[in-house]
Amino acid sequence: FKFWIITISMVLLTLLFVLYNSLIVKAYRGFLNENFLKMIHRNEGRITSIPYLLLYIMYFISAATFLYLLSEYFGWTFYKQPIRQYFLCFAVVSLIFLAKHFVLLLISLVFPIEKVVRQYSFTIVIFNIILGICMIPFNLFIAFSAPALAKGLIYLAIALIVIFYIYRSFRGLLIAGSFLSFHKFHFFMYLCTVEIAPVILLLAIFNNTGVAQ
Repeated sequence: FKFWIITISMVLLTLLFVLYNSLIVKAYRGFLNENFLKMIHRNEGRITSIPYLLLYIMYFISAATFLYLLSEYFGWTFYKQPIRQYFLCFAVVSLIFLAKHFVLLLISLVFPIEKVVRQYSFTIVIFNIILGICMIPFNLFIAFSAPALAKGLIYLAIALIVIFYIYRSFRGLLIAGSFLSFHKFHFFMYLCTVEIAPVILLLAIFNNTGVAQ
C-alpha cells in the first residue's frame, strides 16, 4: 500500500509540474516574497483558480501520507486496513484546513477586514502548496528506509513543518499588522481556536490511540 500511495503521489506531482509549472514557480516566488504574493492574489481575484486548488489538493495528499506514515511508525492505528487508515488521515487533514478557511470566511463577513483575511487565506494556500511538494521526498524515504533512518527523517520533516508554520505566522502578522494593534484579543482567540487547538486535538487523539493499544 505504501508503494502505491507514494507512486500515485509522485505521478500526480509530475503531472501538475508538467501542466502548471509556471504557477508552481509563481507560488514559490510568492512563498519567498510578500509583494509578489500580493500580486498573485490580486490576479487571482476573489476566487482561487482551479490550478491552485489542484495543487492545494496535492498538499492534502502529501500531508495525509506523512500523517499515515507517522501513525504507522508510532502505532497510532484506528483501522487494520491501510487504505481506511489513510483515508482517515486524509479526512483529518482536509477537515482541519477546510474548517480553517471557513472560519476565515466567517471572520471576513463579520469584521470589516475582508481584503486582509482573503489575502491571509490565500497565503495559507500558497505556503501549503510549497510544503506539500517539499514533503513528498520525505514521504518517499520514510516509507522505505530502515527504522533508524526513518525516525530521523520523521523528526526532520516535523522540524520543517514547524519552520514553515513559524514563517507563515510571521507573514500573517505582516498582513494583519495594521489591524493587530486594535484587535489583539480577537487575534489571540483566532490563534488559539484555529491554529493551535486543531494540532493539540490531533496529537491527543493519536496519542490516546497509541496508549490504548
